[in-house]
Amino acid sequence: SADIIILACPVSAHFALLRRIAKAMYNLDRKGLLGRSPARPPIYIGSLYAAGGFDWMSRIAFLKERPVDFDGAWKRSLGLFGLKAFPYLTKSLKAGEVTLHGRFPQLQVAVSPSNAGSRSRVKMLLDRVLQNNETGKKLEFLGLSSNEMLGGDGTCEEELQVMKEKDYTTASSAVAAANAYGGAKSA
Repeated sequence: SADIIILACPVSAHFALLRRIAKAMYNLDRKGLLGRSPARPPIYIGSLYAAGGFDWMSRIAFLKERPVDFDGAWKRSLGLFGLKAFPYLTKSLKAGEVTLHGRFPQLQVAVSPSNAGSRSRVKMLLDRVLQNNETGKKLEFLGLSSNEMLGGDGTCEEELQVMKEKDYTTASSAVAAANAYGGAKSA
């Protein structure tokens, strides 16, 4: 009943892991274990480093593992996200020991489907995982609706401001936001 699946591994491992995830997701969906309630938020699959065609690999993995009897309708929606760069600067010289040297100043993320509900939900989940509130870091969304300085039209920032004003900051309100702003569709 997870809401998020995060790959924190080398890009060379993404495709093999995504195929295993796809196979497991189809199996869970077939058994009705993903949750049937329409109020359940989408499950987001993403990577802390999504360069190298993460979205393409995800879609290909799900196509390759798709069972012949799958009707194309997930019982719970799926979405994708990916960070442009690893959020932490770390180094490990000895097994079991990692030295944290700092954090990247910008945390940029792309989301699919790219709508206000998906961005709100991914923001809430990643803010918790990456401890953004404690460290003062802020996610910036990439894509057509991203900040104008990042090549977008700026509408993402407007959506986030509206969502903040309506207090879509908790898990239950993020579900309401996903429903109110179009929700996520199947990947």
